[in-house]
Amino acid sequence: MQLTDRKVIAEREFQLDGRGALEVEQNASLDGVSRHFIVVVVKKDGCVYDLWHIDRGGDSPELAAAREQFRAMVAGFRTLSSS
Repeated sequence: MQLTDRKVIAEREFQLDGRGALEVEQNASLDGVSRHFIVVVVKKDGCVYDLWHIDRGGDSPELAAAREQFRAMVAGFRTLSSS
């Protein structure tokens, strides 16, 4: 994706489905429109999984709740066994 005006808010490494993962939270513009992004990346069994949450930005209770719901979904992410 072509993101411009990127400003990283937070970056953290953590374990997801038994593998190292990276979460980056940032504000950036997509096609000239400012947005808030939470992106999680994890590699496992030869695959790369990118999990994205994109919203309009800001600090409303609704957005905070949506971001926490995304993080809860990520916490439960599991890949299927290839065997």
